[in-house]
Amino acid sequence: MLIMRVATTLVVCVWLASLAVAQETPAPQFGVEVNDRIDSTMAYTEIGKNGVCSLWVIGGRRPRVLVSGDIPVAPRWVVRDRAFQWSPDGRRIAFASPRDNKFDIYLAQPTGGAPSRVAHAFGPGKLAFDWDPTSRFLSIWVDDGRGGPVFVLDTAEHELAEVSAGMVATRPVWATSQPKLAFVARSDKGRALYVVEAGAERAKASVCAEGGLSGNVWWSPTGAELVAEAADADGTPRVLYMASASGGQVRPISQNVAQPRFADWSPDGRRVAFAGQVGGTGLALYLATAPWAAPPVAIVGAPGDGMLLEQVGDAIGSEQWAAWSPSGDALCYVAGPSDTVKNRWLYVAGPDGSGRRAMSEPVECRGFRWSPDGRSLLFAGRRGSQGRLSITAYVVPASGSSADLRRLVPNVGHIAWSPDGRYVSYVTFDIYDRNHQLLQVADPTGAANPQRVAEAMEEYAWAPVGR
Repeated sequence: MLIMRVATTLVVCVWLASLAVAQETPAPQFGVEVNDRIDSTMAYTEIGKNGVCSLWVIGGRRPRVLVSGDIPVAPRWVVRDRAFQWSPDGRRIAFASPRDNKFDIYLAQPTGGAPSRVAHAFGPGKLAFDWDPTSRFLSIWVDDGRGGPVFVLDTAEHELAEVSAGMVATRPVWATSQPKLAFVARSDKGRALYVVEAGAERAKASVCAEGGLSGNVWWSPTGAELVAEAADADGTPRVLYMASASGGQVRPISQNVAQPRFADWSPDGRRVAFAGQVGGTGLALYLATAPWAAPPVAIVGAPGDGMLLEQVGDAIGSEQWAAWSPSGDALCYVAGPSDTVKNRWLYVAGPDGSGRRAMSEPVECRGFRWSPDGRSLLFAGRRGSQGRLSITAYVVPASGSSADLRRLVPNVGHIAWSPDGRYVSYVTFDIYDRNHQLLQVADPTGAANPQRVAEAMEEYAWAPVGR
C-alpha cells in the first residue's frame, strides 16, 4: 500500500480559511524545548479556537499560512482520505474545497502565492484524489456509496477526461513507477479490472477475472503486474489473482488459502506477502513467489508454528498486516501465540520468512514504520493491559532485538518518519481535552526534547524528497 521519500514543509488545512499571499508568523513557544529549525517539510491541518481550519506550510523557523479566507478547505471528515495531497516531486499541493455540496480542486505552491482552481463541481459524495508518480496527473473519484466515475486531470495541459467510460468504478489506484491507473468496474463480463494510461480518452479493459472483483488492487514495483482481490457478494475475500497490466490470462496466487486479503510486494517484485484465515478466526501470513505457479508458503500460522498474525494500525492511521524493508532484505509483522490474544509483538524475518526475531517484547505493538534507510523500526505499543492513552513510541535497530528498545514518547498516534530519517513525527493528546490533538516532532536518537509543531491538529503529511 497506502508505504515515499520526503523533505520537510508543513501545511495546515483550515475550514473557512482565506486566500492570501503566504505570510509569516513567529514559531509558537509551548513551554518545551524547540529546535532552532526543522529543515524537513511536512503538511498538516489545524483547527483554530474559532473553528476555522487553515492550510499552512512550515520549513525552517517560521510557519507560513498558505490558504486562508475566501477559499474554504475541506476538513478531513467530508473527504475519503485527506483534504490535501503533496505531489511526488514536492512542488505542488492539491487540495479540495467544498462548494454547494460538491468539491472544487485547487493547486497551491508551497512557496506561497494564490492557489489556482483546476477542476470543479465533483460530487455529491466522498471525494478522493491522488497524484500519479510523475506529478503531472491527478485522478479524481467521488463515491456516492456505490462507487463513481473516474477522471484524470492533466495539470500541465489543464485537460480533464473521464476514463471510466460512464461505468461505476471503484477507487482508482496509480502504479508506483508509471502513470498507469487501475480500477474495477462492472461491464458485460461482470466486474472487470481496467488499466488505462494517463492521458488516454477511454479506459480499455486489459485484464478480466471470473467472479466479483472487490476493487482492492496492488501494483507491482515495475507496473507490469497487479494483484487483484476477488470477493463474495458480502465482501468476504475469496481469491487473490495475479494479472498482467497489458492483459491476458490471470492466475490465482492464493491457492488453498481461506479468505486471502492484503498484498505487499517485495521491492524487487519477486515476492508477495499476504494474509489468510486459519482455524476459523486466526490469521496466517503467506508468501507467494514468482513465477506464481507454486502454492504460497505460510511463514506465520503454519501447522505446528504456534503463532498467529495480528492486524494492527491504530497507531499509524491505517490497517497494517506486514511490510517489507526498503531494500527487501527483511519482512516485518506483528504476531503472537495462537492460544492467547496477548503478547502480540513486533517481529523481523528474512525475505523467505526464516530467522524471525522478536523486536518489541514485552511491548505489544499497535503499528510500525520502517526508517527510510531500513536500519531502524519506529513502532507504537503498550505494555500488558494498559489502555489506549498509554501507547508509547519506540525505536529499535532492525539488526537488533528487544534488548535494544529505545523509548521515545508516551501517548502517541499516527507515527511516521521524515523522508530523510532525521525526525519522527506523531500525534499526541492534550491531557485535559482528549479531542485536542497535538502534532510533535522528535529526534529518533532521543538526543533532543520533542518539538511541538501544532495544536488542534487534524491531519498531517511529510513532503516528498523531490523538492
